[in-house]
Amino acid sequence: TRVIKEYRYETKSKALAKGVDVTEDPFNVYITGIDTYGSIATVSRSDVNMIVSINPKTHQILMTGVPRDFYIPQVCQDNQLDKLTHTGIFGVDCTLKSVENFMDIKLNYYARVNFSSLINIVDALGGITVNSPFAFTTNNGYQINVGENNLSGEAALGFVRERYSLDGGDNDRGKNQEKVISAIVNKLASLNSVSNF
Repeated sequence: TRVIKEYRYETKSKALAKGVDVTEDPFNVYITGIDTYGSIATVSRSDVNMIVSINPKTHQILMTGVPRDFYIPQVCQDNQLDKLTHTGIFGVDCTLKSVENFMDIKLNYYARVNFSSLINIVDALGGITVNSPFAFTTNNGYQINVGENNLSGEAALGFVRERYSLDGGDNDRGKNQEKVISAIVNKLASLNSVSNF
């Protein structure tokens, strides 16, 4: 094959945040993970979908995983039913608006991560510790044992991506993704980690 013609389109980023006083008011952060390495601006499917609800007054955090293959009306496709993961192809604003409409909630902020950023975050923290109820080998060759596992960035990526070795498949993968987010938050909460970062 050869390139006959090439087009480039530039778009300006829109502010999608719906700000609140995060020291007083409960708020939701949407975590969307795309299935690529490299630039976070890459167009790709939204394979990780998680709502993190934070209440600053009660100091509680609730994580709600939304399965990637969940069929929802998509605002960027005239509300046709399609897999949630496909909203990522149309942009993070499509994902946010579709989830907000379907779940009747407000998503105040979002974080978009990919394979590279997860590896970099975990490695910058000096690794994380997760507790696994299952022993399995990840798709990138890391052995996960029952109980506590100390994971590098690459091992953490394997841990959150694996589904075929798990009895619960994608449901267990979603639980593992929540464990990694919790481990990152716990590591960030320690003073030593913050100074290292």
